[in-house]
Amino acid sequence: MYKLASGARTLTTQQLLLLQIPTLFSGPTVTHGPLAIAPSSTTTTSRRMTSKATATYDGRIVARILPPNACNAAFDLHHDIRGPRMDPTLLKAGAGYLAHRASVPITQSTDAAVGASLLGTEYSSEQNWTTLDVYVYPQSARGGMDTTGSSGESSSVVAATATHIHMQRHSSETLEKTLARMGLSLFKKLSESTKHCHKRTRAYKARNTQLSCNATIWKVDPESGVPTTPWDCQSLTNYNAWSEARYTPLAIQISLVDVELSEMDGSSSVPQTLTFAVESCPPTVTTVRTFSDWESYLYPSVPIVVQTETMYKSDQCMVDWYVNGQLLQSNSHSYTPTEADLGKSVAILVTPIRKGQHDGAGCQEAYQFSTLVQPLPENLILSLRPKWIAPRCDRSSGEASDAPLRIMTYNVLADQNAFDFGVSGKVAHSYAEYLTPQVLKRERRLPLILHEILAHQADVVCLQEVDEYVYETLFKSALRYAGYDGFFTSKENEGSREGCATFWLTTRFDPVPESNKKSHLIRDMFPFESKTDDQEWTALNDIAGLLGKRRDLRYIVAAKLGHILHLVPLQVKGDTKTIWVANTHLFYHPDASHIRLMQMYLICRELSESLKTKDGGIVLCGDMNSSLTNSPGKLLIDRIVPKNFRNLRTDLNGFRWSRQWRQPDSPNAFDDDFPSLSLPDSFPILRSALSETPAFTHFIGGLERGFRGTLDHILVSPDLIPLKSGPMPSMRDVTRDTAMPSERIPSDHVSLICEVDMTKMSSSR
Repeated sequence: MYKLASGARTLTTQQLLLLQIPTLFSGPTVTHGPLAIAPSSTTTTSRRMTSKATATYDGRIVARILPPNACNAAFDLHHDIRGPRMDPTLLKAGAGYLAHRASVPITQSTDAAVGASLLGTEYSSEQNWTTLDVYVYPQSARGGMDTTGSSGESSSVVAATATHIHMQRHSSETLEKTLARMGLSLFKKLSESTKHCHKRTRAYKARNTQLSCNATIWKVDPESGVPTTPWDCQSLTNYNAWSEARYTPLAIQISLVDVELSEMDGSSSVPQTLTFAVESCPPTVTTVRTFSDWESYLYPSVPIVVQTETMYKSDQCMVDWYVNGQLLQSNSHSYTPTEADLGKSVAILVTPIRKGQHDGAGCQEAYQFSTLVQPLPENLILSLRPKWIAPRCDRSSGEASDAPLRIMTYNVLADQNAFDFGVSGKVAHSYAEYLTPQVLKRERRLPLILHEILAHQADVVCLQEVDEYVYETLFKSALRYAGYDGFFTSKENEGSREGCATFWLTTRFDPVPESNKKSHLIRDMFPFESKTDDQEWTALNDIAGLLGKRRDLRYIVAAKLGHILHLVPLQVKGDTKTIWVANTHLFYHPDASHIRLMQMYLICRELSESLKTKDGGIVLCGDMNSSLTNSPGKLLIDRIVPKNFRNLRTDLNGFRWSRQWRQPDSPNAFDDDFPSLSLPDSFPILRSALSETPAFTHFIGGLERGFRGTLDHILVSPDLIPLKSGPMPSMRDVTRDTAMPSERIPSDHVSLICEVDMTKMSSSR
């Protein structure tokens, strides 16, 4: 049975969060209301005000009114320090919620209208939830606190170390009921943490406790920090009470006594009194995210980036970086380890700030990465290209530049393709049987790929097989800090979690509006109608006729293939020249050359339509899953692919997505010809931007039963003049490690890098 005294008052979570805890002062104490007041001969300055006497608190209560439908787990930010989370005081004295705070309680504003504006209209409902985090400082931090009862006996419930409880209560619940629950939780927590209370705790668990809980709520003088006026708000709901605390300084005093246990062991019923400052809806960190959940391998020269999210109008998040506990970089979401950091730990301190109202003190979060900084492994590709990774001196910013355009394309090997996650959800080793899973795991492999990308200092970067998670937590943020803009689109294949990402250097090109970052679903380009009116792209009617005749082919391209085309116009900074950059990844199956040819034909048509809106050069990059001598490449280079070229007819009639399209009496149910496809004269001639055709760009499985092919390409229009391209590995280089990927090559494809001359380009219309 829980008894709440008639004079008790319960505060909402929002009110509790706004108040901050005063500093402790030396000197004798005098009793003032519910708190011990420590006079000082000097003026004490808090963050908000100055006073000659301040109250000393046992802890603080932080209240948060959550938005509708918020899950408790998502906002229970301080329930425990576990995993990568660490105690902020280990990095900075006085940081974090568990650290003792000493200042006049902080509110958002003395103006109720301003305080109320912290919560948008989505919060203005009692259908929400309120979280309450109650922090009790260790006994050693509570100097001058009156912890004795009327008989002068010491309180038996005193925390030896910092104590924390987390509660979630409905916003429509009365403050009286919430504080009664809080008192019970505090009694249990403090009893369990006190050694001499074990006997009491066992007795407490064995029976129904009669706990007397007296809660008094005080309005606090904003200048002295001293509670002066009791506030009768027990009938208010959590929402209303904690909303009031956003702009009214409050303190809560909770007195606990277990009457029955006092009678059982003969001790007097001395109230166990704790006094809390209240802070409602302070700047709050809701998300701190980094690649691979803090388990990424850390290497010199490879940037680490964290992403943060906040609530309650926290308009800034300051991230400080610590190496072995020493502050090395302040106020940056990115840090790049150096050789001096080898063998050391890396941690961050995150401080949410509300400009002009709250500096984030006491609201910090701290996290530490799971691995130490380790030496950067050898990268075979970079070792072959020392001139390409030397610092570039030809980049220009702000004015027109004749510097060559450096272009990179790279299939980075999606994590879902490096590992087979299986039906059971367990990670099974994939095709690279000669490698240990440790070499293939994304925590090691993807930072090495990021290093390879950045080391080449390209102006345009086209990536394929990018996992959506990897883009969001690694590539997007890391390349943005390196000066790139870009976008990502996942394939729409069933079960696919990877796609294409395209980036460009912002110092070389004008800003690109979001509307110009085009992502086209290639299957939407197919002509499923029997006739088209296009007089230039006449082969569209042949494709439409084939799709109408072959339901199996129509089913594959319309329902199964989700390949995409990235298309973005880049205007050279300080000039009027425009370059259309296209990035794609065609269907992979070796027996589907007919599908890849149709995909490439439709990509060319989409490029042609874009050139009608704005003239410019063309850069076409990607994994074509075909050499330039097979049908998709032949279409680009020779501009025509004859009827039934090579294995087109065989693939058309033999390839099946499933057995449902195969007749039981015949292995091949169809006997159709694949039509000739040709590009119209209006479409620009394309050529390879590489100095020579690589022997391979993809090599898996080893020499005996492996596959190798030149599948990746960079093609340009005639007004872009190829200058040079990066050296490629030999078979001897690669087979030293059996195949790709390997310890020295992080993907199963080789990155391509080249430079082209833009001076022959004409100005865009």
